[in-house]
Amino acid sequence: MALLGSLLLLTTITADGAKLKSRNEVSFEDFMVEHGRAYKQGSSDYEKRKNMFLQAEQKVVDQNSKPGRLWTASLNKFSDWSESELKTIRGYVHNPQRHSAGLSFSQKDHITTSHRVSDTMDWRNLTTSQTSRDQGACGSCWAVAAVSTLNAHHEIHQGHPADFSVQELVDCVPNPHECGGKGGCEGATVELALGYVQTRGLSSESQVPYTATTGTCAKSSSFLEKRTSLDSLLDDDSGLAAASFGMTGFRTLPSNSYMPLLQAVASGPVAVSVAADAWSMYDSGIFDGDCGNIIDHAVTLFGYGKQGAKKYWIVKNSWGGDWGENGYIRLLRRENEETFCGVDDKPQMGLACKGENDPITTCGMCGILYDSVVPQFVDVGDS
Repeated sequence: MALLGSLLLLTTITADGAKLKSRNEVSFEDFMVEHGRAYKQGSSDYEKRKNMFLQAEQKVVDQNSKPGRLWTASLNKFSDWSESELKTIRGYVHNPQRHSAGLSFSQKDHITTSHRVSDTMDWRNLTTSQTSRDQGACGSCWAVAAVSTLNAHHEIHQGHPADFSVQELVDCVPNPHECGGKGGCEGATVELALGYVQTRGLSSESQVPYTATTGTCAKSSSFLEKRTSLDSLLDDDSGLAAASFGMTGFRTLPSNSYMPLLQAVASGPVAVSVAADAWSMYDSGIFDGDCGNIIDHAVTLFGYGKQGAKKYWIVKNSWGGDWGENGYIRLLRRENEETFCGVDDKPQMGLACKGENDPITTCGMCGILYDSVVPQFVDVGDS
């Protein structure tokens, strides 16, 4: 937890229910020093940022003053960001098959088994789970979620860690129908990322390091320019390049269904889409805030657990290890998640392919059940 977060957490509820004062515990100047801000005092930018900081501070105070709260808020590196800037650290992972004829992907290989699952599952013990990437001011969450999931499954099934390149996906994955954004740092989908990996393979992080910008693809573009759908990408004659490191394909799970997602994450992390608008000031605990229904972010589900009577999902984010619980957030999980649904009536705010405007139904805490993708790997030693 950052120093400022620790200071602000001094704001609690006293025995008689009164709020302790905290406005003077953290100054905007202290915040600027910790986070390397250089706003010139007296300038319009300084005043604008200070005002956003004070608004964020009040939200933190209000959250931490709630009796019986399940989660704690704190000031962090996002506390002087505008809403438009916060949108750059989100970017929807969208399965076009849900409601689009523009792109397609066969979903006949759903995970539909009915075997029992354990009460808890936590993949944070994996080597690849120990670090949390910060996507920076680039809408690459779709690429980070894809790589986070690939790294984990490679370690589980191949027996040793991998560190695949997020940047290659940002630079190279085609997005002709602008699903989830315009491509690169302006958004795409996990499905497109895994389709690319399956046919083209993927370099390591050391070979193509992350820059948080959209660069030029180092691989031949002639192949990619001919691909107008995900099916055509997967049907390419070049074969399955990902087989060289054990990946045999990927699956989407039934939309808005609880048990298939629970069963899938019992075998390894799953890339999921969420409504993350309310996450920026999360510090710790089980988040049960109002997420809204606008799906706008891609993350990786790393398991589920229970704290007392409260159940939760374990989600790895892409905002760095200094955010949340070492880069993770725990979301409230209900056994009847499928009944907690809302309508995303603004799909063009980061959800849909170009030209799609039909509202969609999203279920589960922060819409976590709506769109889930899991890679398939062969176990080392298997033929």
